[in-house]
Amino acid sequence: MLTVGNLLKKAREHSGKQVEEIAQIIRIKPEYLYKIEQNDFSTFNSSTFVKGFIRSYASFLGLDAENIVALFRRQIGEEDVPLKAKQTLVRQRSFVVSPVAIMSVAIIIFFVGLFGFLISQFYRLQQAPTLTIVQPTEVITTVDTPSYELKGLTEENVLVSVNGSQLQLRDDSTFSLLAQLKEGDNSFTFEAWKKNVEGKHATKIVTIIYSPKGQVAITPTKKAGTSSTSNGKEITVSLKLSGQAWIQVVADNTQKAVGIKEKGYSLDFVAKKMIEITTGKPNVSVVSIDNKQVPWKIKNGVGSLVCTYKEDVSDWKCTE
Repeated sequence: MLTVGNLLKKAREHSGKQVEEIAQIIRIKPEYLYKIEQNDFSTFNSSTFVKGFIRSYASFLGLDAENIVALFRRQIGEEDVPLKAKQTLVRQRSFVVSPVAIMSVAIIIFFVGLFGFLISQFYRLQQAPTLTIVQPTEVITTVDTPSYELKGLTEENVLVSVNGSQLQLRDDSTFSLLAQLKEGDNSFTFEAWKKNVEGKHATKIVTIIYSPKGQVAITPTKKAGTSSTSNGKEITVSLKLSGQAWIQVVADNTQKAVGIKEKGYSLDFVAKKMIEITTGKPNVSVVSIDNKQVPWKIKNGVGSLVCTYKEDVSDWKCTE
């Protein structure tokens, strides 16, 4: 293809002159002349400047300057607009996307997003709902009143039950239960599950130990032919923990210890008439009476041990 650059380059080579030599004579930068010979006009802001350079270059080489300029016009187009803008416009047009392509991409993005949303919802529905017991704050709590209000929080569209009985949730997904306590251990098992969904249940268990104030000692049964009172029988009790655990120890109506104790904790004491020991972790709690280990009575994970001196047999008996 015949171009302005080809004609000028061949004419220069035929003259035997170098670009730098000609540039110095016609006062045009050498890099501009090289660009013209390479038909690369992107350096120039306007075709007007290029036409002037081409006229000077062609005239110096003995060519018909107007014919060369006319060839340049046909090569780039007649309109006199910035050449950089022309090249940018060409690049922009080459990246024009059709409405069909845009719609196709939009549809793909929509369905991918919808699929991801459905997967996340399915996964969320299969998970156990949130269930938080606000009151009491501890798994095992000791109180001295016969009633206690338990409070909790869950999420929307969830059912909650305690010990198998369904609770009424408030609009803010909170619930409460005023429980009447029996003396000793009172266990409450809370369960939460999502409505109309076969998913996992959330379960929380708390134990309330009701220990009345001023509790009197258990009066031994009077044995015929003996005095109306008895001093009991002295025993040595030892409690050792191989891990952290909550404990409560009462001996002869005197509280010996209560609260969370650390691993390695030990307690030795003497009792004459009764002992009552409770632990939140029976697997790490060991009780011995007169150096003989005594088993726990375990209910809902809580271990308890109640032993009393029986006057009718003149010996200690522990509840099994």
